[in-house]
Amino acid sequence: MKETIILLYFLQADYGRRLLRFLTRKKNKQIRLELMTERERVMWRTETENQRIVVLTDDEGLYAEAKKEVILLGKADDRQQKKILQYQRAEGIYEDLLKILGYKPLEEQEKLQKGVIMFFSPEGMIVTETAVMTAQSVSYTHLTLPTNSL
Repeated sequence: MKETIILLYFLQADYGRRLLRFLTRKKNKQIRLELMTERERVMWRTETENQRIVVLTDDEGLYAEAKKEVILLGKADDRQQKKILQYQRAEGIYEDLLKILGYKPLEEQEKLQKGVIMFFSPEGMIVTETAVMTAQSVSYTHLTLPTNSL
């Protein structure tokens, strides 16, 4: 799937900044987050750009009149109507947002596949270099560093 731009527009600007901080820490490569402060600018961006733009807002008026994809963060929880319950943990908001957008959480995407890779050669020595390079490649793609070491 292509990258989705999520515009965060909140009447409670401080809440929007805190949510933006939390969501950017998730480092999800599928979504790009932008905090918007003017309603007119949000409307202009959604109407003029060709990329997939989704607005996450607590403004019920914007939700009602928007022509593009808008997700309302409020008192109700209904994925079909693109509404997320605001009064829950930030992690719950993030998970609901991914489900509405049709993405899987990163934890599910990055699960290591277990298996065995075997190389056979009648001579034995010819495959050694290929096996070593494959082992290095697989180990580098699954290498993870602890986040607290940065």
